[in-house]
Amino acid sequence: MALRQTKSERAPGVARTTGHAGPEGIPDDGHKTNTIRACLDRPAEVAAVLLDYLSSRLNRSGLEYAQQPVEVCGGWETYTYSFQLKNDAGLPESYTRPLILRAYSCCEGLPRARYEFAVQDCLAELNYPLPASLLLEEDCSYFGGPFLVSRRIEGPTLLRSALDKPWMVCAFAARMAAVQARLHRLPARNFPARPGGDFLSRTLDRMTRVVGHVRLNGLRPGLEWLCAHRPPAPRHPCIVHLDLHPLNLLHDGAGGLVVIDWTEADIADPHADVAQTAMTLECMAEDHPSRYDRFWVGVGRWLFALWYQYAYRSRLPLDSERLGYYRALAAFRRLCHYGHWLHSGPTMDGRKPCAIHHLQPDHIHVVERYFQKWSGVPVALAPRGLALVPEPLVV
Repeated sequence: MALRQTKSERAPGVARTTGHAGPEGIPDDGHKTNTIRACLDRPAEVAAVLLDYLSSRLNRSGLEYAQQPVEVCGGWETYTYSFQLKNDAGLPESYTRPLILRAYSCCEGLPRARYEFAVQDCLAELNYPLPASLLLEEDCSYFGGPFLVSRRIEGPTLLRSALDKPWMVCAFAARMAAVQARLHRLPARNFPARPGGDFLSRTLDRMTRVVGHVRLNGLRPGLEWLCAHRPPAPRHPCIVHLDLHPLNLLHDGAGGLVVIDWTEADIADPHADVAQTAMTLECMAEDHPSRYDRFWVGVGRWLFALWYQYAYRSRLPLDSERLGYYRALAAFRRLCHYGHWLHSGPTMDGRKPCAIHHLQPDHIHVVERYFQKWSGVPVALAPRGLALVPEPLVV
């Protein structure tokens, strides 16, 4: 069993534990619970396996739930469950609070889980507002993939708040800009580095491989434009989230915002982060269940996006030409992801299999037009009229 634990949640005086070790610095004696792998879309199985696992890891027999695991729907990345343990005598305080389980669908999610855990550990040291991760379990025998347990943030998303109080949309946009600018000001020297060079070089290399391997010929003109118009390296690369939007910001109940979902984080030009947020805001699919929510997303997104950029510029400078390039890059990255998913399925990097159902033709065409708006080059993920369905996966 390979279990890791964040610095912020360790008992005082306990050294960082990595590899084969248990929570609170308790060494792993090699014992494994006799459980059958849980199916992640069956809450009862998840509850049984998770409780068995935590009882073993925390050396607490008779551990019980105060709140049974309940699935949190809507994410593309992981199967997410909220739960809470009963406050048993001797249970570490960090495990008595409301918690979140985030489990990847398969072992291919392990690099993403490891990286997210390392990022959260680093940012916690810098006192940046994010959920405290208690542990990372790398053994995929419990749920089919690695999983993390972290503190649950009880408040609503920033999107939910904006929909409930549309008259405050500009204030909410400004708060998101402030959280992002704060991230960009943090020192990046100890941030976990990704292999393969700088962000832009890695991104262009990866997209070149995807376009060639999956034969996304309709995207080749866009890739050529991105390579030809590549901007100079940033003078001051910084920590970037690369998936910051109103669904990944939660109210903490004390007037602040907490940032979640760090699997895309990197060291890059801050323009890349602002552009990714702007693209997400302007191309967000209006797949909300209520007519009221769909109306306000359609009406309010443009005001939110404009005020967000104004608020960010009031804190940190932005170059419009460089930002335009990174807007095009953000859209093209998304199209390459979609093309790769349609070819190989989203489980290629541990995401939920059902994420494929978010790839609706209308949304894909919106992203294609967004790329053309900022590059002047038309692209097409698939020929018009061709059904966008994933190829069968070979198991």
